[in-house]
Amino acid sequence: MEISEGSYLPYQGVPKGAYILRGHGKAADFLIQNFKVGDRIRIEYSLEPAGRWSMVIGGHALLVDGGRAIPYAKSKSSLGGLRARTAVGVSKDGDRVYLVGVEKSGDSVGLDLDELSSFMAYIGSWRALNLDGGGSTTMVVRPLGEFSTVRAFEPEQGSERYVPNSIGIFSKAPASELKGIILEVKNKNALLVGEEIEYKIKGYDRYYNPVSINDAEILGDGKVIKVEKGTAAAVNPGQGRIKAVKGSIEGKTEVRVVGRDDIDRMVLKGPVGIVSLGQSYDLKLTLTALGSNREVSPSLVQWEFYGFEGEVSEGRLIVKKFYKPWGYVVARYQHFSAPLLLKFSQDITEEPSRKEISLLL
Repeated sequence: MEISEGSYLPYQGVPKGAYILRGHGKAADFLIQNFKVGDRIRIEYSLEPAGRWSMVIGGHALLVDGGRAIPYAKSKSSLGGLRARTAVGVSKDGDRVYLVGVEKSGDSVGLDLDELSSFMAYIGSWRALNLDGGGSTTMVVRPLGEFSTVRAFEPEQGSERYVPNSIGIFSKAPASELKGIILEVKNKNALLVGEEIEYKIKGYDRYYNPVSINDAEILGDGKVIKVEKGTAAAVNPGQGRIKAVKGSIEGKTEVRVVGRDDIDRMVLKGPVGIVSLGQSYDLKLTLTALGSNREVSPSLVQWEFYGFEGEVSEGRLIVKKFYKPWGYVVARYQHFSAPLLLKFSQDITEEPSRKEISLLL
């Protein structure tokens, strides 16, 4: 027998053939006062009510009973406030299980226990139980079409915590024929003309097992999206479509290619001090359009230089020759421009005129 008082036992998991006896309050006092390291003990246990249980899990108190949210029956002194939560519920007919993980992070404030009770009743639970929450709340899923699992959201305290129990649902269904295709497209709501489209194809069978379908054919609509030799590209602004096809099964995604009228703003950032000849400087171009912000690859815009000679290569600006103590580099996309003022000397005796600036835009 090994005893750990006030801290976790130093194990990654429970060793095979071992048991953990956990006591709280008077039960903890009983264990400490009646057992010592090295004792051999015999453990007898039973479940009540007796039954052919396929799984049993411990929780804290009921949240829902008879389809209604109920007052919390145990002390909430250490459980109050808005926290990450874990709960499980079952429908009245016993055919549906609700596994709920509530996130608390920069994107979610969490729930208090009354709100959790109301939510579990709202989604259809006939009975629901509160499980360990806070830093113990963790939900892992395998998204449809994926071969590996991922966390559904980040833990409240930033890292996973050891917990004594969990609920897992695992499929034992055999592999079968392809049922569906999922086509995921990066930046699908804000593609740019000339951009090669990044996509991922996922498949699943009739039992929702993942299926590898790297040999699916990719097709575009021909007007906004064109595909040549398996490479899809945005060729014109507007609403378009791309799809993946294998046999009689297809998956398609609607996409949007940004046009001039879709753009809210485009900002070019670069060197802020004196620019020297022959040196290279990082440029960053961002675009706001159709409700989203994204960085723009330098290869997708036209570059113009005013007051100097230069080039932009792989996102870096090189000034080769200048004619004034200042100049402009301008990025243009679909006749929308983003200028950046450059200074070549500390002694600037003349500023760009309004007419010169308006010509840039």
